[in-house]
This record gives sequence, structure tokens and C-alpha cells, in this order.
Amino acid sequence: MALGEDSGARPATITDVARAAGVSIATVSRAIRQPDIVSERTRRRVLAAVSEVGYMHNPAARALATGRNELLGLTVPSLTNPFLTPIVSGAQQAAEENGYDLVIIVDAADPERQATLMARLRGRVAGLVAVAPRGRSGLLSQQARAQPVATVNRKVPGVSSVVIDTNEGLRALGRHLTGLGHRRIAYVGGPEGSRTDRDRLGALEEVVHEAEGEVAALPITEPTFAAGTVSADGVARSGCSAVIVYNSVVTVGLVHQLRAMGIGMPEDLSVACADDLTDAGLSFPHLTALHIPAHEAGRRAASMVLERLELRSPSAGPQRAEHALLPVELLPGTSTARAADAAGQAGDAAGPAAAGQPAAPRILTTSASEVWEKSS
Repeated sequence: MALGEDSGARPATITDVARAAGVSIATVSRAIRQPDIVSERTRRRVLAAVSEVGYMHNPAARALATGRNELLGLTVPSLTNPFLTPIVSGAQQAAEENGYDLVIIVDAADPERQATLMARLRGRVAGLVAVAPRGRSGLLSQQARAQPVATVNRKVPGVSSVVIDTNEGLRALGRHLTGLGHRRIAYVGGPEGSRTDRDRLGALEEVVHEAEGEVAALPITEPTFAAGTVSADGVARSGCSAVIVYNSVVTVGLVHQLRAMGIGMPEDLSVACADDLTDAGLSFPHLTALHIPAHEAGRRAASMVLERLELRSPSAGPQRAEHALLPVELLPGTSTARAADAAGQAGDAAGPAAAGQPAAPRILTTSASEVWEKSS
């Protein structure tokens, strides 16, 4: 008799199917949800196991029968920011590997909308991954008391988190540029109210000030191509010899407009970007940028939530928040060169780097591949 046929037996789970078919949970998930990406033999094997154990795939029906919700929520501020795409992909990978479906919710970074959505999600999803650079911390803390929650790129007391170490990345970019002789550096930052952007600017100012330089902060309204084009005039008027840009979409817009204004890069202005998530090479081959492990951040945050769901029981006490810090990597390119004054002082002895061909290797921003921390 199938597990699900006896009214007194527990309902069959995806784990039962995997065991009966002799495959992984991820393979069962793919065979049911995306049968075109598994072999016909595997698909038939999984379907036979589904029938054998009496597994119900319908999430709503299974939630009623098992009392277990197999939906994982992911809130994002928009669907247009390229930074979010690999995060979604990573979270989806973790969800599917554990037999969950991913539900994506756009909160538009609006605090009131966030509060409404959070309240609606309780009971509708088993757990939540929140990408919320703006909004009230108290709201996330309150949600974490009701269900397992993990944030991406934001730390909130009592809430698990995965943070990409872009602060150290901005320090690495600052050291790279000051090492090339730049002492006045523009920073085309993120939208107002972004905690991530405030922290990035502070990290950059720290290392530039150490080199007796200064940073000209030029905020934007939204991280878009159009914002990049609009910021070009401010960059050109700033008197800076180098610029670091908040993200790759803004960088593409900035480079496009600077070229239209007749400004050469890197001969007139060195350009660096705080991520490599858009193909900025379409506008500038070999852009100096930070490699961002966004896919891993999404996967890790979802895994934190799913692990908490597996460990959760009515008798269990509150679980401690878990935090992961993921390093970024500096990829020096040909979009940055020695400052004109520094190049003149260095003379021909400086070699290829003085001509705008930095030979620096890839640089990890932390000595370890990841840093783990647990707190109450």
C-alpha cells in the first residue's frame, strides 16, 4: 500500500519519492517541475516512485494534507536591477534542491508595502528570504519571530543574514586608484536611503582619506542606465581624475554619456565599477570591477531558511541567528590608469602600468573564502 493511501499513515514526502526512486531530492524536483531537463528514463523512474508512495505534488493540497508548507518566499525591491537576478537564481536552486517552490514578491522598497506584504506572507509561505536594502529593521525582526527569515546584504538583530563584503571591495577599489596616483575620486552612489550605499561610501572614504585624498559623492535617484547618463555632467564638473560607480547598469549609462561628451577613458578619467553583473564590456572592454558572488548569496540565504524549517519543531526554543560574510574579488582592467600628475612624475620607469595597462592580479578582499558568525 502506498504511504498516502492509508488515512492513518503520514502523507508521503518528496524524500520518500527520492528514496523509492534511488535519486536525489533535487532530481525528483526537476523531474516533476522541469521534466524537459532530465532524461526520459529518470522521469519515468521518478513518476513510478510518485505513484508507488502516493505523493501529491500540488503545493496547496500537500499543505492541507501534511500541515507542511513547501513554498519559500523571496522579497525583492524590483525585477530590473541586475544585482537581483543571480540572487533569485541562487535562492531558486536551493529551494528546488530541497523540494520547495519559490515565490517572488516585489515590494518596491516601500515601507508601507513591505509591512502589508509581510503580514500577508505569514502562513502563506514557510519561510522568507528578504532582499531589503531599504525599509524598517523592526519589520524584519517581527517577521523573524513568526517564521524563519534570512536577509541578503543587510544585518538586522536577531535575523539570519548573508552579506556580500562590498565594503571591503570598495576599500580595494580605493586602494587600487590611490595606488595609481588618484587623489580626487568621484563616487556615483546608490539611491537615497540605501544602507548598503552609505556603508560603501564610508569604506571608500576611509582608504582615500588615508592616502590624503578626497571623495566627491554624487548620489542618484535609482540605479538605472538613465541615472548614469544624468550623472555624467556632475562627474565631468567634479574635477576628479577617477570615478567609482554604484553598479554596472549605471556605469554603462555613465560611460555612454561621457563618450558623447568627448571624455576619454582612461586617458581623461579612470572608471571603476562596484559590480560585474551587467555586461558592461559592451560599453567598455576590460572594465575594472568587483566580482560579486550574488548567486551564492541567494543560495546561502535560502539554505539558511530551509535548514531552520527542517530543524523547527513546536517544542524547540528560539534559534540563534546565523550570519555569513562572502568576499568579493577585485578584477583590475584597462578602464583605470595612472593619474596624469602621477604618470608625469613616474616617467618611463613606471613601465606598462603608467600607460594604463595595470598588471595587478585578481585580489580577494578577505583571506578566507567566507566568514561565519553566530549571535543570539
